[in-house]
Amino acid sequence: MGPVKMLNEIVRGIMKQNASSLEIQDEGCALLMCLHQSPYKETHPTHEPTREHNGIQSLRRLTAAMRQWRDSKDLQIFACIACVEVCKDIGPGATSHFLRATGENLMASVFEAMVNFPVEVQIQDNVWKLIIMDATEAKDVALSSGHITARRGIYKGLSRAILVFANTTLDIRHTMAMWQTLKVLIDQLLFGLQDVTFCLVSFALCLQEWPETRKSHYAVRDAAISAILALLRVVQLPGQSPFRTHSHRENIQSRILQCRLGGMGIITTPFQGPETGGDSIMERVLQYCCSQTVVNVARHGIPNLCRLLDFVGELCRNNMHARLQFVRETNGIAICMLFVRKFILAGRMQVVEHTIDLLKAVCVPSVETQGLRVPEECLLSASLSEFAESSVDKKTTSRYPMLHTRTAQPFEDMNTLPELEACTHLLSFLQVLMGRPEATHHLVETCLAIVYHCCRFNGSGSLVCKKYISDAVAPFVASTADHLDTKMFMFANMLCGEDE
Repeated sequence: MGPVKMLNEIVRGIMKQNASSLEIQDEGCALLMCLHQSPYKETHPTHEPTREHNGIQSLRRLTAAMRQWRDSKDLQIFACIACVEVCKDIGPGATSHFLRATGENLMASVFEAMVNFPVEVQIQDNVWKLIIMDATEAKDVALSSGHITARRGIYKGLSRAILVFANTTLDIRHTMAMWQTLKVLIDQLLFGLQDVTFCLVSFALCLQEWPETRKSHYAVRDAAISAILALLRVVQLPGQSPFRTHSHRENIQSRILQCRLGGMGIITTPFQGPETGGDSIMERVLQYCCSQTVVNVARHGIPNLCRLLDFVGELCRNNMHARLQFVRETNGIAICMLFVRKFILAGRMQVVEHTIDLLKAVCVPSVETQGLRVPEECLLSASLSEFAESSVDKKTTSRYPMLHTRTAQPFEDMNTLPELEACTHLLSFLQVLMGRPEATHHLVETCLAIVYHCCRFNGSGSLVCKKYISDAVAPFVASTADHLDTKMFMFANMLCGEDE
């Protein structure tokens, strides 16, 4: 037995024998915290069952001390930090291993500390870390239905406590940790539906407080966007039918669309409607995308930029008001065309595909909402040149000066692709784009879907070039088995008149 493992057992034994002494429990928690940190943790047993057993015994002592001395702030701080370090030592699924081995729920003890000391930073930070760890289940750990139900009961009301703490401190580090934790709760279906409104207000507050082109501002906004994106994409919430879940998404979309931010990031009257003035959240998010393009930081934040585009796409999906806002207020079509020109030159096809997916969300109705048609104005915009005129740089510089404090190069100085630059409307732009050698199967199929739906409903079939369509599809004929049954070839045949 190694000296550190022996010392662990001695500390646990002393804590067990002196359970009524706050001083000994306090020192014991502090010692266990130290023994599970560097340099001591490197000497722990490497044999996994032994390390897991050692960690579970430490957690048993820590939770017992936390329950007995609920009002001791120092003990709760030491114990929360120690719980995090022990769980790291055990590995993925640590909280579930502890639950199955002892029947006790570690999270119940740390949540109680979180509620009892709502403004104690060290407790809040470490509980949030444990929440993220708790969501990372070990592959061989399967909880019973009773354990799952109990787990959801323990998490009830937790999302509000997290939101209150982060919005009270308004510290960028805490805010980013809050959004990362909330995303975990949403992904695990543990987020409280009653806290949706508070969550969206916090989202608007995040956009107001950290709107600049600094790396830290990008990071906190990305964490917030990721959480709200997960909330919009929830397939089915606990205890709700798919119909109610669809209503839930519409409710979130509506609240986000109604929120207005002041010109310099000050919230004027959230959720009161567009007549109150200010910038919509959709506008602000698209301008964040533009700022990434302008300051030339996108190569370091491609996933960030793609999430921003996906967020706007989720706002527009199955939502008539969002689609109209995208076309009327944000200069969205011109911005998307600009992104494609910019990133296809840089070889960043991931951004190009996400941009075209956004246009599809605006112009193509979803399968699950067959009765909900796309507004005619959105379909017509694809064939009108005024929506393709890119005045984005002048618009963003005049309306969003705080986004352009470190401009590396203006839009008009970019290298361009002449064939794409010559396109006077979105339909011609998409037909030229899908003929590019870089075009993937997904990109061609998405472009064809947009062109088909716009031409079908706005009578602009004369703008379709059959040669462009056939040339774009040709490279995929040989590589696609049963190609006549794929969406790509179905759209191509209909556009070229083979199904008439």
